[in-house]
Order: sequence, then structure tokens, then C-alpha cells
Amino acid sequence: LEAEGEAQNAAGEGQETWGKVKRGVSDTVDSVGEAISDAGKRVND
Repeated sequence: LEAEGEAQNAAGEGQETWGKVKRGVSDTVDSVGEAISDAGKRVND
């Protein structure tokens, strides 16, 4: 039972880490998208 609990904890931590990675990626994508649209606006002006 103890080993099972540890395995579940490890799985939970893995999912948490993956969640942070995905959030970081989406933040980066948003930043890049904003930079591109800003550059596009400047070119059009």
C-alpha cells in the first residue's frame, strides 16, 4: 500500500510538472503571437 501511495504521488507530481510546462508553452505562444501582431501593425502603419 505504501508503494502504491508513492507511485500515485509520483504520477501526481508528473502531471503537475506537465501542467506547468503546458502553461509555460501557451504563455510563450501568446507572447510570440502578440509580437507578430505588433510587428504587423507597425508594418501596416
